[in-house]
Amino acid sequence: MAVLLVSEWEDAGEWRARLAAIDTAIELRVWPDIGVAEDIVLIAADMLPEGVFAGLPNLKCVQFLGHGAAHVIDHPERPAHVAVARLVDPGIISSVTEHALALLLSQRRFLSVYDAQQRDRLWRHYASGDPSRICVAVLGLGSIGTRIGEALSGLEYQVVGWALGPHRIAGVDCRQGADALAGVLGDADFVISILPGTKTTEGLLGERAFATMKRGAYFISVGRGLTVDEDALIAALDEDALSGAALDVFQTEPLVAESPLWDHPKVRITPHAAGGRAAASIESIAENHRRAMAGEPLINIADPEKGY
Repeated sequence: MAVLLVSEWEDAGEWRARLAAIDTAIELRVWPDIGVAEDIVLIAADMLPEGVFAGLPNLKCVQFLGHGAAHVIDHPERPAHVAVARLVDPGIISSVTEHALALLLSQRRFLSVYDAQQRDRLWRHYASGDPSRICVAVLGLGSIGTRIGEALSGLEYQVVGWALGPHRIAGVDCRQGADALAGVLGDADFVISILPGTKTTEGLLGERAFATMKRGAYFISVGRGLTVDEDALIAALDEDALSGAALDVFQTEPLVAESPLWDHPKVRITPHAAGGRAAASIESIAENHRRAMAGEPLINIADPEKGY
């Protein structure tokens, strides 16, 4: 029985080689060439084109190639009996953490300023200050947010974490609930959002949130684009309420050429590059394929209520 890969990014050759090393009985099909529809047991997808669920009578699971899965859970074409799994992948966790830290440290250490000075042959030093005096808010305390918080705490930053529900993370001042968000945002010099995309978080970081942030704070978004009101963000940047923003995710991807974010002098854009690739998770995907074939409980099933 087969796995159907539906992806803009993944290398089908690498997937075939890795699956063959695990179980030669697993055949990989690549959308839109599905072959015999009855063979498809599991879809592994980072996109869900129209009609992808149609005519697959033996489909048991759609494995989203990411950590959040709300849009897969809520997809109008997904049959109710088809389970939704997400990745809980150490490689992706490390990749997003590294990317978030790179964006923060680049700003903290004036690297773009020094790049400009190098072009002008200018020798001028800027003091970054003691990290223990810098407060970083981490919004979203799942597996990635937890790792980011731990890493920043290890670098001796003051770290405040926020989520809707309770968490306990060593070195992180964890706060919870909608009423606590304003206080978290108001104290932070840097705000890193790794919020999942759910009905609760959609547009959460909008005009009110940006107005609440400490004046001159720097905003980093590596979670889901739908959590950020981009017009409100641009307004906050234009009004100097925020010192800048580094964005890896957007409401519409790829980011349209007409977006004012491209040319904004205070915005750094990366093209949804934080998470790396899901190929390292093929072992867990193959395990879900095996379990689906055997009628066993699947792993990493997304919670429909939470959306991840």
